[in-house]
Amino acid sequence: MTNKHLPERNDEKVSLDKEISNIIENTVGNSPNGKIAQEQIINVLHKRTQFSGPLPPPGLLQAYEEINPGSAERILKMADEDLNHQHNFHYRLLIEDSKDALLGRISGIFALILIIGASVFCGMNGLKELSLALVGTSAIGVISAFIIGNRNNTGSNSQS
Repeated sequence: MTNKHLPERNDEKVSLDKEISNIIENTVGNSPNGKIAQEQIINVLHKRTQFSGPLPPPGLLQAYEEINPGSAERILKMADEDLNHQHNFHYRLLIEDSKDALLGRISGIFALILIIGASVFCGMNGLKELSLALVGTSAIGVISAFIIGNRNNTGSNSQS
């Protein structure tokens, strides 16, 4: 297995070498001990490149292509597939959230109808206190759900 290094641009290397030499000369001077120190410092320095995201910078992408023809196209295809995956994932997430919200509303309405029906039944059979308790607690629950639900919806909309 061969060890291939990414080619460097000569103009960047020359300007970097000049800058390093100037800094070292200003720091250690031109004395004989200073020359030894310069050589030691130059041997320690290295260039580090860092990037984030799915695509490398254009110069590095070109270097990949020079080392392994076709690799730039594969990298671009990988980034495109990743973006499509993220879009599909978020779309499915929105659909599932909508379904959950609809199911919650339907369940809530069904439970409220059952409680009102039970309250009417209790009221017709002489259990007025139980009937009032059922209607009162369900009314408090419904009102608080609307208030809390509206607060949560406004908070999530303001963050988007």
